[in-house]
Amino acid sequence: MKRLTGIVFAVCTLLHAAGVMANPYTPTLANGSASIERFDLTDNLYVIEISCTAKSDGTLSNIISGWNIDGILYEVETDPGSPAPQANYDLTLVTGGIDVMGGNLANRHTTTTERVRPAVAEPTIMGPLTLTTTGNNVNGAQFVVRIYIKKQ
Repeated sequence: MKRLTGIVFAVCTLLHAAGVMANPYTPTLANGSASIERFDLTDNLYVIEISCTAKSDGTLSNIISGWNIDGILYEVETDPGSPAPQANYDLTLVTGGIDVMGGNLANRHTTTTERVRPAVAEPTIMGPLTLTTTGNNVNGAQFVVRIYIKKQ
């Protein structure tokens, strides 16, 4: 039995390392809800996917990623859901008190998936990220944010 348990653990560890399994993380928020998962895309690129739902009054608290990031921010994708957030809603991605996207996540579209790169070419991130939202008042608005990170 010990051997079988060890084999199952080893297989799960290998599957997770290969990106086949993701670690879901659900932060506790005062307003709205979110789930966060990490997926390895290649040997040197992974994505953190944050699925968000605003509260009935449209508010959504700061969302902190469930992992310490150690890599280079490549690009960020926003994908509005249904119901979509208010036109031109804004996001910031903050680490160490700095918006690492340099304002490039302002004025997001309500129906189109958009990808943007950081204002400063590929900043290095070492630590947790906080996603903040402003400019939305749509009840239960849904959207997904995908943060692409190059491994160092």
